[in-house]
Amino acid sequence: MSSPVRILQILSSVGKNSGIASVVLNWHRRLDRSRFQFDYLLFLRYPENESFESEIKQLGGRIHYLPLKGRVPGISFFRDSYRFFKEHNYPVVHSHVVHLSLFFYPLAKYLGKPKIIQHAHSTRWSDKKLNAVRNYLCLHSVWPLIDCRLACSDMTGKDFYKKNYTVINNGIDLAAFRFNPQIREQKRAELQLQGKLVVGHIGRFEIPKNHFFLIDIFEQIHRRQPNAVLLLLGKGSRFEAVQKYVRGKNLQKEVFFLGVRNDVSDWLQAMDIFLLPSLFEGLPVVGVEAQAAGLPCVFADTITPEVLLGNARQVSLAQTAAHWADIALEMASQGRKTTDALTNFDIGKTTEKLSHIYEKFCG
Repeated sequence: MSSPVRILQILSSVGKNSGIASVVLNWHRRLDRSRFQFDYLLFLRYPENESFESEIKQLGGRIHYLPLKGRVPGISFFRDSYRFFKEHNYPVVHSHVVHLSLFFYPLAKYLGKPKIIQHAHSTRWSDKKLNAVRNYLCLHSVWPLIDCRLACSDMTGKDFYKKNYTVINNGIDLAAFRFNPQIREQKRAELQLQGKLVVGHIGRFEIPKNHFFLIDIFEQIHRRQPNAVLLLLGKGSRFEAVQKYVRGKNLQKEVFFLGVRNDVSDWLQAMDIFLLPSLFEGLPVVGVEAQAAGLPCVFADTITPEVLLGNARQVSLAQTAAHWADIALEMASQGRKTTDALTNFDIGKTTEKLSHIYEKFCG
């Protein structure tokens, strides 16, 4: 029996806090691994208990590291990259990063001639102006080397590529997120949330997720409904700053910082309303997961409208926190609902679509 074709996935890390890593792992779990297998090239490393490293190895994937010291790649990084692509000849390189494309793509093409797939997951080049300019210039300088352009949504594709792209939805295991009243009561009991209005959010504690505004919204919700609590799942560089902000508003007893979790689907069962006031997104996986759990959702208007799959609304970030709170409470009063529109995000379908692209390149 022939060995599977190994596809190289380039990511910054496989930390459980990364939405992109979660997307790729969802594909990896459902991939027909007798045909294709994923290997990973990373330049950031998370602690073992906060990453997918062990699961990747259990799935048969190999992990390679090219440590990036500082923000600007130096001569040693270029040398290590050269050695890597000289030693590893992958037929397909599927990249989810931008700023290192100027290093990786010419080396990969020169040393191995793989098909290169660029995958866009956001509608912005970066949350910082200088990084956005850097990323744009890096990618456009190697534009002719890219064989396939993928995007997580049509809005992302138009903003990132303008034209000639293929949308691959961020697939999830719909069954794993289906509403379960037993799990709901169990998780609420863990934090003694019985009789509470539970507001939820999942995301990295970084600038794009807009946590400070999220806390402002929750403050307004709590003023209107004193039994409200907020669950925050995730970690990041702004974790302690957000905790300090919560203490400054004297909401520390109402806001629960749950960190990086392996049981995200269970905590979605415990929530009553899901908020995502992000400054920018592609098509957020957590938004799909929340709606798969039947949750009413309020999304920022900076997120692609393609995320509106069930009982969900978009609100402008120009609106006040009080306005957001009014909408959130109105949505929460409607309760849970399910929708057939989620079938397009079934992980089986999205993995099959991706496999067809690999098959086209690999024969």
